[in-house]
Amino acid sequence: MFDITPVERAVICGRDPQRTREAATKLGWSESSADWREVVARDDIDIVDICTEQRTNRDQRFTRQFGLRLRVDERAPLP
Repeated sequence: MFDITPVERAVICGRDPQRTREAATKLGWSESSADWREVVARDDIDIVDICTEQRTNRDQRFTRQFGLRLRVDERAPLP
């Protein structure tokens, strides 16, 4: 149906290092990190997909300055 090129899920990034490592293992990511700035500065990162609450992603939108493609999924904050 769709001709989609597979992508490598290189790095998953989160605020809690332990939970992020667990998520990486569970979801099949190669690595995990708690520092998004370090991740977007890497030469091997081409696309950044941000999935976070709107109030927390303002700084992360600066990934554009690194010349990366950006996709943002904003979700409502949990009650």
